[in-house]
Amino acid sequence: MGFEKIVVPCEKDIIIQKLEAKIISGELAPDTKLPTERELADQFGVTKSVVHFALKELEQLKFIKCVPRHGTYINDWLKYGNFETLNAALKLQGVNVEPRLKDSLIVLRNTIESDAMARCGQYCSAEDYAEMEKTIDELEASPLSAGAEAHAKLIMQFHYLVIQKSGNLIYPIVMNAFMDFALLIWVHCVEYWTKDRIVIYEREQLRLIKEGKGEVAGELIKKMYATFLEDNGME
Repeated sequence: MGFEKIVVPCEKDIIIQKLEAKIISGELAPDTKLPTERELADQFGVTKSVVHFALKELEQLKFIKCVPRHGTYINDWLKYGNFETLNAALKLQGVNVEPRLKDSLIVLRNTIESDAMARCGQYCSAEDYAEMEKTIDELEASPLSAGAEAHAKLIMQFHYLVIQKSGNLIYPIVMNAFMDFALLIWVHCVEYWTKDRIVIYEREQLRLIKEGKGEVAGELIKKMYATFLEDNGME
């Protein structure tokens, strides 16, 4: 019997996590000036160099901005952030993501996948459709004992294949930025619908895509999400 090694976060990562939490929660509002590196080092009980490298990483993530000769300030990350900023925020918040951000992500996800479904009719080959169908077959064959997360990963394979095969080179990159968040949402979807019901939905979506009715398939997934969100008080 073997066990994986326990990975303990280093001091720099702990400081990053603590500051990220305060920034994302709004406890540290945009344009708030942070204490100096020396003051932060004293507060955290670490060396100044540890704080320095933590702040450098937070600056790269667009959570803070360093103004020469003036100091370090909290950045408006929702306005100036990038994919890495979004990924860090989603990893920290999980499904309890800020309502404005959650709603925006769901709208973006639905918009991307709806367009991807429409584009698949132009770009997908018979082999592509067979690959999509295989993921649905694997989901259908997966035993209930495998658990919601295992089923969610199989579901995501189908939906990400649709996006990857759509011919748009940027869509997969955008979706990868919040894959962890999407997995959490799909786990809840499995618990809500059961994987067998989702198999039916996916087969219907694939049928519509193959018939050149990707727009209809896109509207179907929007309605699915709307029902799920409403019934689970996530609107």
